[in-house]
Amino acid sequence: MHTYRGKNDKFLHYEMAKDIIDQYDFCTINDTPYIWWDGKYIPDVQDMVNLIGIKLDPTTTKANRTEVYNTVVGFKSSFKKFAQVDPYKIAFLNGVLDLRTLEFYTDDLQQFAVCNRIPWEYNVNVEDQPQVREQIKKWADYDENVEKLLYQLIGYPMLINCNLRTMFLLHGSAQGGKTKFLEYIEYLYGVENYSTFDIDEVNKRFNKAQICGKLFNYSDDIDAGYIEKPNFLKRLISGMTSMQVENKGKDGYKAPFYAKLIMSMNEFPKMKMDSDVSAWESRLNIIHFKHKFEKNPHYDAWEQENLKTQNAVEWLLQQSAIAIHNAIECGDFCYNDDSQFESFLENNSPFMHEALSMSVENWEDYEDIQNWFEDVSREYGINMAFKTFVRQFNKLSKNIEIFRTTKTLYKKRKSIYKARKK
Repeated sequence: MHTYRGKNDKFLHYEMAKDIIDQYDFCTINDTPYIWWDGKYIPDVQDMVNLIGIKLDPTTTKANRTEVYNTVVGFKSSFKKFAQVDPYKIAFLNGVLDLRTLEFYTDDLQQFAVCNRIPWEYNVNVEDQPQVREQIKKWADYDENVEKLLYQLIGYPMLINCNLRTMFLLHGSAQGGKTKFLEYIEYLYGVENYSTFDIDEVNKRFNKAQICGKLFNYSDDIDAGYIEKPNFLKRLISGMTSMQVENKGKDGYKAPFYAKLIMSMNEFPKMKMDSDVSAWESRLNIIHFKHKFEKNPHYDAWEQENLKTQNAVEWLLQQSAIAIHNAIECGDFCYNDDSQFESFLENNSPFMHEALSMSVENWEDYEDIQNWFEDVSREYGINMAFKTFVRQFNKLSKNIEIFRTTKTLYKKRKSIYKARKK
């Protein structure tokens, strides 16, 4: 056993730190130190150095190992440097997949700034799994568009990049399959890659460390209550570059936030969206789970034998990787059910829903749409500028646009607003 002791039994912290740096791969991501551990870079450098120090010399004290950690971090200027976590690469047990190209790497993996590893192998030659395919069809209620979207949703957490900036809402009554679907995604990604906070819990002091660096966060059984900070939620969906996080008794550090957000609910929650309705339309993808599953006391056993085998999981992960690759190529998901967003809008912004439900003929009953707006906004208690309403309406409406024109009144030209087909 090697002991790091010098003259007069003095602890040689520098020698141990140098050996650790020589034996392990370190890097900095956005100037935060990371260590390569179990096939990925992790920010828990202090914990890992403490563990390695015990293995190298069990006679060391906690104070000794803290000194070693401080010395290791002092060398961070010599570590390989990454500006950010690689936005398109994800690690598997047997290598790293690039979701842009679907190229798979098996050598020199430390060259990639990957911080998550899926606990399965990536297998391009796995046989088709008809029982998995059929279960996805059932969750989609045999709707081909929803079926394709579910594959993209399953693959979405692999994507570190947040440019698709979408939150998925899984909506439907009991026994529609939402919970089993989410539990299956948990199984695919492993407990180390997801968190389960409600949105209002994410910004709490020590919770940030539990969600930063995760691939997805899901909130199950959301009630019809009120989401108090929709702007914060919107920023989470768009992806923050980093958060300052801390664990109890440890140094704080900057950590990237890229968790994809999934909510499951029987009823739509309430949120304030007076002036940014179109922004929510672009950020929400609502999937209606409407297939009615009968209660099956043997489902868990069937799932274990049919959906959770190695071949079943590897096949689904490969199909989902291809699906999210296609979404990256297209710059958007393959399907978004407009009728579901209309229902969400009716629940959260009945004022805008009423406006969007009107036809050109309905609008012709009003000499100036601005007069309608003033009356109805008072009725609903809406605090929105008319120009904002026009801009939002024209973004959301598929068939009608509101435009400004003029009319002569008492020999003077007056601006008014009318509606016409696009």
